[in-house]
Amino acid sequence: MRINSFVIGVLGVGCACIASAQAGNACGTVDSIVFWGNRVVSDSLLRTRVGLRPHSTVTSVELTRAIRNLYATGRLQPGSVRTSCATIDNKSLLVFAVRERP
Repeated sequence: MRINSFVIGVLGVGCACIASAQAGNACGTVDSIVFWGNRVVSDSLLRTRVGLRPHSTVTSVELTRAIRNLYATGRLQPGSVRTSCATIDNKSLLVFAVRERP
């Protein structure tokens, strides 16, 4: 699933996962997991690596593990993975913004 520029604009009003993670609940129940910024690495590979399931509650521990697993692919620039939460059409999205290695 690719995210369009409209969604990126909406993400600015979404909650930051880190703030929620400090409360012990990364994004609550996530309806969908999306990736933004990847061009060569497929969404399906990234989705497999994060190991999170849609329609499940994502905790800060699981979110940290998911980010670590993304870096373990060796295909992303160090320090480039950012996460955010958004609600669009009453659906909770967990967004991973990534930057691939050149």
